[in-house]
Amino acid sequence: MLAKGATEKKLKKITLIRHGALGVKYKGAFVGATDLPLSTLGTQQAQALASRLTIDPHTLIYSSPKKRAQKTASILIGGDVSRLDVESNLREIDFGRWECLHFQEIPLADKHLVKEWYCNANAFCFPEGESVLSFIRRISMFKEKLITKMNDVIIVAHGGVISVLICLLLGISTDHHIAFKISYGSVTTIEIDGDIGRLTCMNDQSHLEGIKL
Repeated sequence: MLAKGATEKKLKKITLIRHGALGVKYKGAFVGATDLPLSTLGTQQAQALASRLTIDPHTLIYSSPKKRAQKTASILIGGDVSRLDVESNLREIDFGRWECLHFQEIPLADKHLVKEWYCNANAFCFPEGESVLSFIRRISMFKEKLITKMNDVIIVAHGGVISVLICLLLGISTDHHIAFKISYGSVTTIEIDGDIGRLTCMNDQSHLEGIKL
């Protein structure tokens, strides 16, 4: 209970949004560095997000530089791209020669690498792509910049990026980032109280009811 005359402290809210869906052929595929646009469904999901969210004029809005994220963010803010801060470190990991492949399409010669990835994710480097350690390092750089901001923040990015940010903001090991499911068009929120992050909403897609997923 608050003391008489006291006001409740406003906590900083960080809203993590995964971009809308891609084309059907890419469902379940490893899409990272490839710069794909939203599908029609993805655009509908972004529009549903825009209807759900009321964005304060002081809220900071960051986006990955990839088309799918920037388009989602643009729809959220009604096309006012002057509000959008495009952040290179929010791009998804580069899957190298696994880009745009489904699990079953990974070359036989690389099958042993899948087990290596799951057994020691943070030490893994995608063949001809980016290392997980490098990926986490650049997201950590963004997080350090983020925590200096006093405003509420909306971040539109990718599943892998959001998973790592959840770990960093909650103070848990990034070894666990592959444990999170982050769906297209979903909302995850974290409240920041000093050095403490509290997860208040996780992978919420309730605004997408009535839209075929």
